[in-house]
Amino acid sequence: MATSIELSHIRKSYGDTLVIPDLDLQVKEGEFFTLLGPSGCGKTTLLRMIAGFNQITSGTIAFDGTVINDLVPAKRNIGMVFQNYAVFPNMTVRGNILFGLKNRGLSKEEMRQKTDRVMDVVQIRQWENRYPKDLSGGQQQRVALARAIVIQPRLLLMDEPLSNLDAKLRVEMRNVVRHVQQAVGITTVYVTHDQEEAMAVSDRLAVMHAGVIEQVDTPRQVYLHPATKFVAGFIGRTNFFQATVTKESGVVSLAFDHDLSRLELRPELSQALLHQKVQHVIMAARPNEISFVKADHGTAAEVVGSTFLGESVHYQLVLTSGEHIEVSKNSVNAPQLVPGEQVGLSFNMDDINIFDTESGRNVLINDAAKREMEASQV
Repeated sequence: MATSIELSHIRKSYGDTLVIPDLDLQVKEGEFFTLLGPSGCGKTTLLRMIAGFNQITSGTIAFDGTVINDLVPAKRNIGMVFQNYAVFPNMTVRGNILFGLKNRGLSKEEMRQKTDRVMDVVQIRQWENRYPKDLSGGQQQRVALARAIVIQPRLLLMDEPLSNLDAKLRVEMRNVVRHVQQAVGITTVYVTHDQEEAMAVSDRLAVMHAGVIEQVDTPRQVYLHPATKFVAGFIGRTNFFQATVTKESGVVSLAFDHDLSRLELRPELSQALLHQKVQHVIMAARPNEISFVKADHGTAAEVVGSTFLGESVHYQLVLTSGEHIEVSKNSVNAPQLVPGEQVGLSFNMDDINIFDTESGRNVLINDAAKREMEASQV
């Protein structure tokens, strides 16, 4: 049966070093939930507190509404998958999977049936008599995953499980992990610093920074409508522009601090900015949200270089302020631009995000969420 998790006012410190100041989080039953963030942000510490390996300084952790702060790890009925596989080298694939069942009072036939079933789910039956030395990294990680879920834990916790694999194998294994989680229906908390990996496997994710959760939402919402400037910069590629909100003759615009160009805002965005009463902002635009126009139109920029990446071409440009930005275009219709060429830039104003310079919060987040909801209902 899937389990819900509730973390309330979690605080963790090591001596005088405060790692997590005050954290609240809810994970739903059967959800694939990812803790995403840079190294040192506290995501692994949080996972280890859920597992019971690290003590919490204060706060409560509850499974299905029952506080489990004082339960030792062995009593929490969790399955763990680590970065380093941790399979037993002296046991076959079947032996590794059977290991977790041997102290559970099951008959040999019950253990065989459970082992067979999980090997089929993880697709490793063909290797059941091999030893770890005869398996690739991805195959060993499948064994570790099978061993974790064969005991039918109430939770599956995974700490950077794919980081030791090469890029191609990581893509293959993340699909395996997602397939297995859906097939078993187990609540899963997954830790990674890889944004693409988190976006691919998660029902929801939490972006962490310095022990604080910056945003909790679906991958789509986090990417399209980042709640803070940190999230916008951490998830994918983003260009940032310092700007000032101006209002002349009833028209609200963003005036870039680095040149004389202005971007007129449509009424909904204007109302949101005026309601927030912010003046100095940071506009965020992803490379694919910027288009090229004639040199004497739009925001002035100079081409520095370009990189062909197969499906797309990425252009490096410098603004009159000296700031460097990036623009990407599908390689089919990408223009031929050479270093030193002067271009103008225009922005897709339906996709931009605007952050308050002082707080770093997205001043359009409520408006954006509303637009996303309306679009999904069409």
